[in-house]
Amino acid sequence: SSFFYLSPGVQMAQVYRSHGAALDNVSPQTLILMFFNCTLWVIWGVFLPMWPAVPGNVLGLSAAFCYLTFCWRYVWFRGCSSPRWGR
Repeated sequence: SSFFYLSPGVQMAQVYRSHGAALDNVSPQTLILMFFNCTLWVIWGVFLPMWPAVPGNVLGLSAAFCYLTFCWRYVWFRGCSSPRWGR
């Protein structure tokens, strides 16, 4: 699961190297769904309790939060325009 959660890092590197021009290649829906999926699994793992489900999904939750923050920073503060990201 670590490879799955960390795989968008390649796209984040492309966005960084292109100074936001590659933002069209990143789907916000996928990252948002990854965030909510991991959130629900962490909640499920804590309250069931099913502790083996928690560490991997905390990694995914953290990664999704970082990816979304990274991309939205390019949209909001650097003025990159992308129809996929609402601009």
